[in-house]
Formats: sequence, C-alpha cells, structure tokens
Amino acid sequence: AEAQKAAPIIKNILDRTPSRLILDKSGHAMTFVPDIARYPYECWVAPQRRTPGPWDLSTDERRDMAYQLQQALRRLDGLFGKPMPYVLSAQVAPVGYEDSYHFTLQVWPIRRAEDKLKFLASVEQVSGVFLVDVPPAAAAEALRNVEVGG
Repeated sequence: AEAQKAAPIIKNILDRTPSRLILDKSGHAMTFVPDIARYPYECWVAPQRRTPGPWDLSTDERRDMAYQLQQALRRLDGLFGKPMPYVLSAQVAPVGYEDSYHFTLQVWPIRRAEDKLKFLASVEQVSGVFLVDVPPAAAAEALRNVEVGG
C-alpha cells in the first residue's frame, strides 16, 4: 500500500510503455497493450493526467477517453472480422488512494484466434499467473494494422 503511494504503479507503466505497444495517443489519453497483458489483445485506455476515476475527468479528457475506447473496440472487432467478446473493467482508486491511483479502462478480449476463445486454464485460475497466448508486441502490431474509421 505504501509502495503504491511512493511509486504509483500505473504511472510507472504509462511512463515506460514503449512506442511499439501504443495504439493511440493524444493530449489527454493513451491506448496501449500493456506489457503485463493477461488476455490476448488486451488493451488499456488511460488519461494522460493521473486521476482517481472518471468523475474527475475534464470534458476534453472524457471525450478523448471515449473516442480512444471506441477506436480500440473497433480494432478488436476488425481483428478477426467479427464482434470481439470482451470484459470492460473500469479500474478506479480504492478509498484512501485517490491521490496516487491512476484510473484506467481495461478491455479484456476473450478471443485468441478467429475460431478460438480464451478459457482460463486451471493454473491461471488458481495461481493468478496467466499464460500468454499472444505476446503484447505481436498483439499491438496486429491491432495497429486493423483499419478503423473515425
């Protein structure tokens, strides 16, 4: 807990994300495949400014986040030419960490190939250690190559 306050984890991830993992970046938000991705083609949308949750975003930040989320979902749907099932997680600051936590939207797609869904293996469910079906750099490259409008 104290480590999070001293060196905020998400800020460190954002600061160290290499360009090959970035899908989109604007003055207010960034979409990227985290190098710690647990799901194939997982991507995160984060505001550039640290904020504890969506309630603290400016109108421009909210607009950029929404646009980038929409583009990420279009990329995922276009990846295999059909709608991508996914879980959308809004990671907001826990009570007491509002000053150090960095809000993110995390998209966890469950399709790992055109005809294969990602099911958690028993070792993943029990240990919390995920097996990588698609390396983050390969996922980012594939997603960047999807044509999206808008």
